[in-house]
Amino acid sequence: MFKDKTAFLFAGLTLLIFFVAGLFDGLHNPVIIGALLTCFCLVIVNLIIIKKEVDDDTSTNN
Repeated sequence: MFKDKTAFLFAGLTLLIFFVAGLFDGLHNPVIIGALLTCFCLVIVNLIIIKKEVDDDTSTNN
């Protein structure tokens, strides 16, 4: 789905938003919650898709 650099960007963006919003007490803002949820879901879906592609490649080689 995403390349490695893009996946690191989304993971870093999620961490940065969570850290800054926590410092400034912005975790109750629906926009911040939406941005965090979107970035988190993109990272998780990317991990599942990449893992599935790697498993499919190894099973076809055997």
